[in-house]
Amino acid sequence: MMKPLLLILGLLVGMVPAVGNAVEVQGKFAPRPGKVLVFAGQDNASVGGTRKYRDGYVDNIGVPGGITHYVYFSEGWTNGFDRTFAKGEVAGLNRETEWASGPMHQKAYLDSDVLERCVMHVSIAMEGNCEDKVADGSFDHLITEFVDFVAAYPERPFLIRIGYEFDGSWNDYDPGNFKLAFRRIVDALRARKLENFATVFASSSSVKVGQFEEYDPGEEYYDWVGYSWWGGEKDGQPALDFARSVGKPVFIAEATARGHYFDNEDAGTVWNDWFTAFFKHIDDNLDVIRAVSYINADWDSQDMWDGWGQTRLESAPLLKQRWLEQMADPRFINAIDKPFEAIGFLEPSSQPVPRQKWPYQNAELPVHERVSDLLARMTLEEKIAQLTGWWDPSEEKLREQGAIFGSDFFAEKCPDGIGELGPLHNLTIDEDARLYAAVQKHFRHDTRLGIPAMLHDEAAHGFMRFEANSFPTPIGLSCTWNVDLLREVYSQAGREARSRGVSHVLSPILDVARDLRWGRVDETLGEDPYLVGRLGAAMVRGLQGSADGTIAPNHVAATLKHFVGYAGTEGGRNRSPYVHGPRELLDTEVAPFRHVIQNAKPAAIMAAFNEVEGVPCHVNRWVLGDLLRGELGFQGLTVGDYQGIDLVRSYQKIGKSDADAGRMALEAGLQLELPNNFGFKHLPELVKTGDVEERLIDQAVAEVLELKFRLGLFEAPMRIDVPRAKSLATSETARELSLEAARQSIVLLKNEGGVLPLTPGKHDTVAVIGPNADVCRLGNYSGRPLKTVSLLEGIRTRLGDAGKVVHAQGCKIALNDAEDSYANWRYVNEIKFATLKDNQGLIAEAVEVAKQSDLVVLALGENVLLGREAWGGNHVGDRTTMDLTESQRVLAEAVLATGKPVVLFLNNSKPVTLHELGDRIPAILTAHYAGQETGTAAAEILFGDTNPSGKLTLSWPRSVGHLPAHYSQQQSSQIFDYVDSRRDAVYPFGHGLSYTNFDYGSLQLSATEIHSGETIEATVTVTNTGQRSGTEIAQLYVTGESFTIARPALELKGFRRVSLKAGASQKVVFQIKADDLSFHDASLNRVLPSGKYLVRVGGASAELGEPRTLITRAKPRSAPLIASAGTTGA
Repeated sequence: MMKPLLLILGLLVGMVPAVGNAVEVQGKFAPRPGKVLVFAGQDNASVGGTRKYRDGYVDNIGVPGGITHYVYFSEGWTNGFDRTFAKGEVAGLNRETEWASGPMHQKAYLDSDVLERCVMHVSIAMEGNCEDKVADGSFDHLITEFVDFVAAYPERPFLIRIGYEFDGSWNDYDPGNFKLAFRRIVDALRARKLENFATVFASSSSVKVGQFEEYDPGEEYYDWVGYSWWGGEKDGQPALDFARSVGKPVFIAEATARGHYFDNEDAGTVWNDWFTAFFKHIDDNLDVIRAVSYINADWDSQDMWDGWGQTRLESAPLLKQRWLEQMADPRFINAIDKPFEAIGFLEPSSQPVPRQKWPYQNAELPVHERVSDLLARMTLEEKIAQLTGWWDPSEEKLREQGAIFGSDFFAEKCPDGIGELGPLHNLTIDEDARLYAAVQKHFRHDTRLGIPAMLHDEAAHGFMRFEANSFPTPIGLSCTWNVDLLREVYSQAGREARSRGVSHVLSPILDVARDLRWGRVDETLGEDPYLVGRLGAAMVRGLQGSADGTIAPNHVAATLKHFVGYAGTEGGRNRSPYVHGPRELLDTEVAPFRHVIQNAKPAAIMAAFNEVEGVPCHVNRWVLGDLLRGELGFQGLTVGDYQGIDLVRSYQKIGKSDADAGRMALEAGLQLELPNNFGFKHLPELVKTGDVEERLIDQAVAEVLELKFRLGLFEAPMRIDVPRAKSLATSETARELSLEAARQSIVLLKNEGGVLPLTPGKHDTVAVIGPNADVCRLGNYSGRPLKTVSLLEGIRTRLGDAGKVVHAQGCKIALNDAEDSYANWRYVNEIKFATLKDNQGLIAEAVEVAKQSDLVVLALGENVLLGREAWGGNHVGDRTTMDLTESQRVLAEAVLATGKPVVLFLNNSKPVTLHELGDRIPAILTAHYAGQETGTAAAEILFGDTNPSGKLTLSWPRSVGHLPAHYSQQQSSQIFDYVDSRRDAVYPFGHGLSYTNFDYGSLQLSATEIHSGETIEATVTVTNTGQRSGTEIAQLYVTGESFTIARPALELKGFRRVSLKAGASQKVVFQIKADDLSFHDASLNRVLPSGKYLVRVGGASAELGEPRTLITRAKPRSAPLIASAGTTGA
């Protein structure tokens, strides 16, 4: 409750190992384990704003490590500020008043020599239930005043309890408005790039189970969980449980011996009665409690607290003596013990030295003005430095030497500054903090102009670092067909990256995968350009935090790659030339980039390694200039792929020299060379000789600087918020998001006879057999999450006591399989495949295990060694087959020979050709490397807790000889079968089964003609005709006819996820845009010519209903389109 006449005496209790179910918690400004930081504050009967009373702090409790007060957001409040606001004001910040709940303490805090090293605890009360006004912006002027106050004291740390107690009996906060208000205040503090605050999400002592979840503003918005404690044994228990679930430290924000009268009671009895229980409560919950405030008040001096007693320690000498004895314990931190250092707050002496205020350093100026001013001050060498990167792949050695954590290292490597620094994946969060501090100190503090460096990394399916969450691979995520889910996944990845100092990510990949021999298929979003574009736009919106190109706070700059034609390989070999014609390039490879550029506005685009029409993309003026800047209208930064300019010379043998390659790249439109300076290092000499115009350099530098200003790097904190970074990495919300993504990504390929779902307890013994049973495969470009769940672990956890689970490895895929996706991707070069002879013993062992079981779950598929990026020497990744390894095939045959029921669970990067084995196994699931929660999601689907909803985004061919297998081939290529095989896919694009069934009604079009610039609607009713709730992915396809250029047999032009209860129906509406029906003609002009499309809807590309005809007209209508939604095509 808000208590205007209070003394607060607070303790920040350092977390020490607790007995029992200890959890690791992370909280900004929490002292190190085993230490307690003492906070102090007294009511006006004890202390006022004078030196005399200030000395009373020392007399009564010693010199404290912190102090507490309150502020109010209230309509018409007039007490506290020097002026009154029209709609209300903040009270309690900057003027002494007659009451001492805060303002006098605040003045004492700011004026006192002995208190100057104290931490500030501020509670914001939204009086009169004004949280709605805070939420809707009506009180933004009050928020601004408060933020200004915090900003005015950057050398002092603030612990801010927002909303005071959200469930207090004196208020009636609406949960929705409370959450919005909480976020609005935090966003305002963050927008000012303040480092000196942490936030508390707090309740009263009587909080009920479920209320924390109801009012939760989002884990990323608070650093602590708080509650009050008055002496009840169960006071705040829901808060403690909630804090443990989210991994946050606890602040007992208020505690007092309510109802006691220290000046009239026996002090020994009071100590034994209340204080003993108080300290026991702390001791019992030391796994999470990090802060405690004791309220030292004469309650009865105020009518509103009649009956609460008098709990001032100084009024009872014995209580004061025992309290001071407690405070003398070495674990308690007082002012003399350097409290700022104890809580990890950057000392004022470590703050950056203010520079002269040039215009480019003024954050209030428009970005273009800041760029112009800074560019005019730069030397040629400083400009070139901004167009280059630095990266050392021997990061482990550098880490062991401690080299990368000192600014001298960067002074040696980047004497004139740098555009970007490459990733150091092996660092922990704590090491990232050291690296970031060194980077900031050197580039912003020690260089002439203080230009910050961007740190970049990957986020293909989660932030690619150790101690970061890992989600299904992009090909797996694409199988969800869920744009909202992908936006959330990549928002999490972006926030994790930014929390660790990374501001630019080299993701997402928009390459359209059609040659399945290629090793990077799992990094793509599938074979269809329409789907890739829509999912890619969601990824960019998540990473950047907006749809309009704004890079939101705590988000990152996204980079589309690889532009363009990278997946259109020759023979499926990485970095080989694009082998198709220009029309195919424009309509297939360029199409996703066009959509994402127009609808998500990515900050950057990366050039591809491959050649287009014989010219490498890195030096291709048509690709980077005419096409990207011209036709697509891209206005951001163009970056090179790793060693891209170097490969122009060493691989593609283009140009006369490295300098010539650098010149061609710059003139083609490349603006930033990564990861190191191969070609651009020659630019200064080329400028001096007149071979390169400096204006081209200026244009490129301006683009780099603009992005740095947009990211806020010039005003960014000088250090990483380590607790926040750890909170994001360990977030329960992120774990649940990863689990949900895995659930939606897994595809049920086959389920003959309704084998699945399994019934727990039906099979006494379940065997989980295979090389992918007891390892969680994560795929290419994966980090190392703190926890993963294998299939074996997931099944064991799900079954519990309902069945015995046994395991056998069955065989090895490779003898040097590191069983770690990151290590297999990066460190294992030559692959030593395990032969059948190597695996005979493991296969025999697996057969015996199978015989002892009642059901076998076969865990087969791939690991990263069977499909990864090939980048040089013996580090290869492309394949000539899509079959299981020989040992896996023999293992499967041997297990099937036992006669036991078998379910196949594939964990793989791309389609697996099973041949006759696929015919013999009745139930098959595929996971496409489903992320850190693979095992949990798979077990839920196997046992029916989750109904599978994933659908394929790659067609599964019958053999590698059936490639290309994509569904959208030309109609003339789908006439004949082979002599020895059918031509169609085993599992077609869009295929995916459910444990229920769906029926489609008759398709209706809102118009039978469509003209340029128009949009029409297609409507169909989908019904769940089964016995379970389920989710269907309805898909709309078109087939073009009567044009002058042949069109594909089918093209995806719409999709919707539809969740239905058993027996329920829903009308599904698709929008068909004329622009989506356009294509390039023989002159490479993008047009919508006159012709017709047949429109179909269904649950897969091979399961479509009756078509409706849609006529296209090349010219716009002379009158606006008016059509009934019930109109159907002929």
